[in-house]
Amino acid sequence: MDSTYADTLKQLIGLADIKLFIVANTLGYDISYISKWCNGAKLPSVKMISSIHQQLSRLLAKSILEQNLSLAFYSMFDLTSPVHRSSTSLNSLEADIIKILNAAYKTSAPHVVFQEKNDYLKYAVGHHVIFSELRQSIQQAISEIHDTTIHIWTSLDLFSNNATFLLQILQSNVSMNRRLLLHIGFNLSKQLINLDSIHKIVELLSQHPEINIELYDNSSFNCLNFILINDYFFANFTTDENDNIQMMSYGTRQSILSQLSKYVLPFFSSTHLILELKDSYNIASTNFRTSFYAATDFIFLCNYGFEYLLPSSIVKEIADYSFEQTGSRTDATEIQKLQITWEEVFEKANLKFIIPKSALFEYFEKSEILYCSTHYKLSQKQQQMHINYIIQCMRTNPNIHLYIFDDFNVRAGRYKKIFNMYFNQFQFYIKNVLYPSESYSSMLTILKHPSFLKAFSDFLQDIIDSPHCQEYNVEQMVKISRKYGRMFTRLQKINERL
Repeated sequence: MDSTYADTLKQLIGLADIKLFIVANTLGYDISYISKWCNGAKLPSVKMISSIHQQLSRLLAKSILEQNLSLAFYSMFDLTSPVHRSSTSLNSLEADIIKILNAAYKTSAPHVVFQEKNDYLKYAVGHHVIFSELRQSIQQAISEIHDTTIHIWTSLDLFSNNATFLLQILQSNVSMNRRLLLHIGFNLSKQLINLDSIHKIVELLSQHPEINIELYDNSSFNCLNFILINDYFFANFTTDENDNIQMMSYGTRQSILSQLSKYVLPFFSSTHLILELKDSYNIASTNFRTSFYAATDFIFLCNYGFEYLLPSSIVKEIADYSFEQTGSRTDATEIQKLQITWEEVFEKANLKFIIPKSALFEYFEKSEILYCSTHYKLSQKQQQMHINYIIQCMRTNPNIHLYIFDDFNVRAGRYKKIFNMYFNQFQFYIKNVLYPSESYSSMLTILKHPSFLKAFSDFLQDIIDSPHCQEYNVEQMVKISRKYGRMFTRLQKINERL
């Protein structure tokens, strides 16, 4: 017999070892409501059930992964662990929790009618007809999928016209309540890896910041032409010599989806990865950041705030704040470990910080930073301590170089302030600094293909060598602090009163 909603909810909360008051705070409900859901006295509102399950699944999945209980979860509910990834991801665990909660809700409220998936297979011929059908079908599929993360897998090349069309469709379906993850191709056998191609990649990523893009070498895809959306929708098509789609089969028929998925998903293996997406939360439970800072030469592009060279006392307050906001010790522990690493490494390392002038002004005015995945607003006192400590560090380590890039004099769009970039001699990654939803931590895009490393290094050096970029020594930084400090302090006070 299927479990009731109350039993299922209690099992999940018990496994995750989360207090009811944390569940209540996360969902924005009084704790008495949560208690009634758990003892079966009441069910959540049908109108709000989708939102409740999305938020609850994120909270539960985080705690389960933190405690390495994913296998216990799949065993408890007699489920098969995901096979397309080497380990259970936060996104896949969230999706499975939502399915379990939805099924339990349906058991306890059999009168509630859940919209069933429309199982169909269709064909379309002709470029214009196909584009119209594809737009409508993808929009419908995304609107009907209740998962908090939607994966789109495609053989299309990132710079192709068809990929541009797909990105336009996805951009029009961006939602604050879910993530779109696009897994797309880049043909290494046809594309040159140089400064120009890196500029094109960065610009394209910047044009679609709400779409998280993971890049694969698709040179082995041969004549495959497909789009897959979760386990819900597929499109398979033929193209002419101009890459125009001429014929397409598409639909939601599960038997075809299953066969197509088994055949094409292995092409998206780690061996073909160029740019890999990682959730900051998942990164926090690894040693990725600490190993990254084991190098001796770094270049950073800081488009949002300036999280480096903070006094340890402020870092401790950020860690405490992170724990208060999320209830997760993983993020707080990573913040403190990272600070220790920085203190040891940055004392002698060669450091180049590139800061757009507009980003510097925003930091002075708003005092906001993104430390790991924690958004934090410094007080006026903390900001002054930060500035003083930066100057102190520059005096101590002459290998710290600060470059201010005058983006006010550069065409808007080329250097959109979407990403922070991090480079050492061996690794490169970027962090999306937008904050699309309080339900999600920031995404990292990690370079996995070594052939791109020099090109990304050249990209950052190209900014430094630009006539719009100027290096500032410690005495010049003192003057900047004095020149703008008082003005932005007054602006901060105005913002606080508004």
